[in-house]
Amino acid sequence: MVLISFNLKLNQLIMPNKHIQVLLATILFTLFFYEKSLGINVLLYEVIILTMIVFQAVKTNLWSKHFLLPLALVLFTSIMTVVHHSTLSYVINFMTFFLFIGLINNTKIKSWWIAISASFVASFASIQELFEQEEETNRSKLKFNWRKWSMFVLPIGIIILFLIFYSGSNPAFDRLISKIGTFLNDNIFFVFKNVKLSIVLTILLGWVTSVFLLVRSSYFQGQEKDAKASDDLVRKKSGHSIFKNLGFKYHYQSAVFLFASLNLILLTLNYLDVVHVWFGFEFEGQFLKDFVHEGTYFLILSILISVSLVLFYFKGSINFYSKNKWLKRLAVIWLAQNLFLSISVAIRTIYYVQYYSLAHGRIAVFIFLILVAIGIVTVYIKVAYRKTSYYLFRVNTISFMLVLSITTAFNWDKIIAKYNFKNAEVSFLHLNFMANLSDSALPYLEQDIELLEKVDQSQLQKLSKSYGSSSFEPFRKLYMNPDNYVSHIKKRKVIFVRKWKNKSWLEWNWAEAEAYEMIKNKKR
Repeated sequence: MVLISFNLKLNQLIMPNKHIQVLLATILFTLFFYEKSLGINVLLYEVIILTMIVFQAVKTNLWSKHFLLPLALVLFTSIMTVVHHSTLSYVINFMTFFLFIGLINNTKIKSWWIAISASFVASFASIQELFEQEEETNRSKLKFNWRKWSMFVLPIGIIILFLIFYSGSNPAFDRLISKIGTFLNDNIFFVFKNVKLSIVLTILLGWVTSVFLLVRSSYFQGQEKDAKASDDLVRKKSGHSIFKNLGFKYHYQSAVFLFASLNLILLTLNYLDVVHVWFGFEFEGQFLKDFVHEGTYFLILSILISVSLVLFYFKGSINFYSKNKWLKRLAVIWLAQNLFLSISVAIRTIYYVQYYSLAHGRIAVFIFLILVAIGIVTVYIKVAYRKTSYYLFRVNTISFMLVLSITTAFNWDKIIAKYNFKNAEVSFLHLNFMANLSDSALPYLEQDIELLEKVDQSQLQKLSKSYGSSSFEPFRKLYMNPDNYVSHIKKRKVIFVRKWKNKSWLEWNWAEAEAYEMIKNKKR
């Protein structure tokens, strides 16, 4: 009995109850993030919280090997926030953490897109779960029932509203309320005069975040259905009347007719792309924004329609129809042509980068095309190997999260700065865009005024010729000149150096630390 009691106390010491855990995590959040920018504090906070979550899951026998990949993505993207300190890395890191919480909350869920939905539910339900757990275990001597007290929120709100109305309509009543307010302020609320709103909001955000991360919520009802879902189609035998068989035959014939027609249309489009885009493209100074965007929008629409058609026609018995070879062939050709179309869009984007430099949107197009290629391959697997729609969404969600996580491994602003200045004499250099890249790219944004002026004159002449005008005025209004650019970058460097010197160690990140060292060494 003594040993059992000792083990019980030791477990409580190592992993205290939920309220203590939330309190500790809230204090940690406040210490790490109050009046601090994001930096190594994100990695430290997440490592500590993840350790608590994993220990909690192992202790309660809820840990599964299915959590390893999501956990690895959280840690990888968290490290990348410190290495590159980009908005992209932070956003994707938060997305992966959100996914991980959805999975750890609902251990039966297999598909990540369902886990993300479950995480949204948990973000609202975790606070309720925290108080319900407290009520069930009767740990509070006061037996605080938050639901009962919440019933007073609406009446109190209405009372305050009518106090405002009556104060506005009756001066005597307004003076009375003002005296009461002054009395309360001088004798009760004076303790809050020196309390900053920012620290209150930080503590509140920390508490809400900690509850979401540490309190396991089981409100999501979709996990049982997801647990039973299968990747493989199962043939369901049923008696068919002659009329049903006739309807099935027409359904098959209409599908063959549709895919055959669509293939001919897309073949024509792909042929024109080969002639005019692959081998017949000539740059004459024209803007290429529509040239790329129209192809991208068409590809998005085409892929969505392709997937919808495959999901509609390849369902149920038609997958097991012994004479469906032609339909499968046509569907595979249709998918292959969509893949070919995505290659054409990639070529358009390469031209765009070649003549108008690198930008975030152009990088996003290439990432999108990778996801498109993966999507087309999975749709092919569905058709060829009789997979379910569930399989399609499950695999593509994993692919989506993996690809996005990999993108955090690159400092895109630094890559853009290096590439664009290296190719400035060939590609259009948009100084307005370059001037607003992140602080980590500052050492690469600083360029000699002579080079910038030479590039500027060359670009303006090309643009003027393409529009049949010898005047530079229209372009000067749109684009920053070299003098303004150099001045802007110098100001940014001064601000950045001052800001970096005043940063806490919790705000440290490798990307800006490297930029600071490069700027400091160049000054020497």
